[in-house]
Amino acid sequence: MSEPVSPSHRPTWVLVLSCAMMLHGGFTLVGGLLTVRDPKAVVAVAARSAARGSVEADLADRLIAVDESVLDRHLGGVRATAGAGIVFGLYTLYAVAAILSRDRRGRTLVSVAEDDVTAERQMDGARSHWHEIEAELVDGDERLLGDIDTVLLDRGARRGSVPKLVRALRAR
Repeated sequence: MSEPVSPSHRPTWVLVLSCAMMLHGGFTLVGGLLTVRDPKAVVAVAARSAARGSVEADLADRLIAVDESVLDRHLGGVRATAGAGIVFGLYTLYAVAAILSRDRRGRTLVSVAEDDVTAERQMDGARSHWHEIEAELVDGDERLLGDIDTVLLDRGARRGSVPKLVRALRAR
């Protein structure tokens, strides 16, 4: 049996599908935000953009009045649907970001974990508890650890003063 081989690039279909998803997610997000902000403006813009002549403009004005009366009766449902559109748009954009942010060979470069650690010494039952963020190099270059270190320190993290094992053995 042959060994699996990592791809050397992202296939074209992945890029095309990602671009289509990004456009759809963006339009869904913006449409939801506009509808939540002012549902009547969205109805008016849609009706007026379809009208081309003076007769159609008059018809568009009458349709807007009908649409607004229907909208007044169902405003809660329209806003709820718009809210769902916002959530769906954000989720779609997140999915595209996850697809495109991976290493093109599909490897995990660095693993970053947030831990709540509790250590208990067996001989006297002394306990110690601390919170840590840990970055471990998997398949990536060591320069990535420096970049991650910089980002974490810029956001208020502090470097640990002692290794985890030493801290656990000094439990109080």
